[in-house]
Amino acid sequence: MTGLSLQRVFVVFAAVVVFAAMSAEGAFGGRRTEDDSSSVGMDDGAGGLASADDLEQAIRSRRAGFRSSKKSLSELLEEGGVTLEEWEREKAAQAQLRITKVEIPDDLLLEYDWSLPFGPAIKKDGIWVRKDILLVLTRDNSLYAIDRLNGKVLWEVRLTAKPLFPPTVTATYVYVVVQNYIVAIDKVQGQVVWRRQPDFPISAAPLVMEPNIYLPAWDGKFYCLEIKRREKLYVRGATEETTFRSHEYDLYYRWHHTTRGHIVSSAIDREGVLYFGSGDGYLYSISRDGELRFAFQTQGKLEASPSCNSATVFTGSTDFNLYGVDRLTGDEKWRFPAGGDLREPPVADGNKFVFVPVLNKGYHALNAVTGRELWHIPDGTMVAGLSPDRAYFFLDDTRLAAVDKERGRVTWISLLRGFAFGVENPNKWHDPADPMRVYLVSSGNVLVSLKEQPRLFKSER
Repeated sequence: MTGLSLQRVFVVFAAVVVFAAMSAEGAFGGRRTEDDSSSVGMDDGAGGLASADDLEQAIRSRRAGFRSSKKSLSELLEEGGVTLEEWEREKAAQAQLRITKVEIPDDLLLEYDWSLPFGPAIKKDGIWVRKDILLVLTRDNSLYAIDRLNGKVLWEVRLTAKPLFPPTVTATYVYVVVQNYIVAIDKVQGQVVWRRQPDFPISAAPLVMEPNIYLPAWDGKFYCLEIKRREKLYVRGATEETTFRSHEYDLYYRWHHTTRGHIVSSAIDREGVLYFGSGDGYLYSISRDGELRFAFQTQGKLEASPSCNSATVFTGSTDFNLYGVDRLTGDEKWRFPAGGDLREPPVADGNKFVFVPVLNKGYHALNAVTGRELWHIPDGTMVAGLSPDRAYFFLDDTRLAAVDKERGRVTWISLLRGFAFGVENPNKWHDPADPMRVYLVSSGNVLVSLKEQPRLFKSER
């Protein structure tokens, strides 16, 4: 919904609330709260954002005009140019904000999406964005699956311990590694389908392309195991009614590739080709069947997962360089001297940008084709979200910045008052299943989803 339509929804919303109050009490009795306007901007007619006083005055004028009105709800909405669907959505959003007691600060120029309160405390490192769902881990080791678009809890599973690595999600299952056991959870129903332990120590999150599961290990080997299901028939009597069937799952060894160092980061897949780094300083490219395509050497260890776009694989090394490697041939395209440790994965944003986190030195934005530095956010700590025009960065636990991707200009910064921490979300905005959202956890343990509202950017009007 655009900023202008939100303005109409809000003004009509305020007017209709007043009308409803008059109908019930015979006199004006409504009062605007800060929640009612916390995430909605209003055009001041001069190319900027209306101030709080301007917004208050507009609402007071509308209230005065409706004091003697005897029009119906539908007539009021029609005059305001607002559909019933828009009205219901705004009404539901305001009600949810009041229930969860979340206040969106005025300097946070994003549109409220939904909020979800939790009882057990949310772990700071226990929220993962996985395309269409959010996975949330609480202190009692309960794992929740949440629909990203509406905030609905899909299911909850109590784990025996904290997962060793971030979860892996496919179209059908959620995979977590708990105490070196691989646990497969049905993505729709939330039931634990199987739980198996390989005979080697897992060193990073698995990459799953069913029926194969690819696992890095502390012995320096990269394993491929196949998930196989068999059906067991139990017979308790002579009739068919006394028999029943059950499915059992096992992991079968297929192949492995040996490196000369520890593998401490997960592999990625691009069009049937796997890429992963090792402590021996090599970036490996292997087919799904285990055929080595190339091994690209750096002068340090590769401790972070690579990322890639359609043409290039990006990998950071402890030699303080980020390398752009041809995805098909393994030839070096360019290298960027980062001047610090590269222990977190770079973020590829289509074929145009790559964002590089450098330990204690923020984020560098590079041209993905040439490796040339475009701009630098020195105090950036995490990618909060990506949209077609902007990149959102957490500067620390208490600030969020919106940056124009083309010019590197910070369009606004929010102090995130009332919020405890944010969630890393290097989403793929061009994928309909992975829309741009910013997720925050409030001081009251409420998970909040916000989405971009482009027309509210004063500096870009």
